[in-house]
Amino acid sequence: MDVGEYHTVKLLVGEEDRVEDMTRAAESIGSATTSGPLELAPYICGELDANGFEVREPLRQCQQRGRSPQVSFTWNVSPISDRALTLRAKAITYDRENGSAMDQRDSQTLQIVVNADIFDKFNFWVRDMTESMGGLRNLLLAILAVLGVVSAIIWRIRNLGNSPDAGEVEQVAVGTGDAEDGPTR
Repeated sequence: MDVGEYHTVKLLVGEEDRVEDMTRAAESIGSATTSGPLELAPYICGELDANGFEVREPLRQCQQRGRSPQVSFTWNVSPISDRALTLRAKAITYDRENGSAMDQRDSQTLQIVVNADIFDKFNFWVRDMTESMGGLRNLLLAILAVLGVVSAIIWRIRNLGNSPDAGEVEQVAVGTGDAEDGPTR
């Protein structure tokens, strides 16, 4: 999978005689895995475990099966990391909506190789660094605070031997004018 591109993930749940058709349908969009038997019921939910992916649809989707021989769940996913990731789905059957779970089957875990260009890798590195430090804003504020403290310490050290002269008086010159310069008061 390439970073920034969306890919389709499908979970197909159906009757046993539909396994070959469902496998072909799943393989038509890419890699496919099959799992064991699942007790079918009137209400079926599919859940996707997609850590490290942006997913457009809800991770948990539910459908009423009715008399249909199969149901499918679809997610569009895009990797948001440049490391190898995993995808896994599970199907859960219920006797009715919001009812008791009857059976559950987990799919095999799909290992996903993620392709990222150097720009994406750099962006992920920056994101990971800033998230681990509490965010870029907090990092910059901390750096500014440290610079302020260091500059105050340096200023104080430079002026350590100098003290302001408390007794110094300001000199004011008062002149008297000659008659030629004008009237004197």
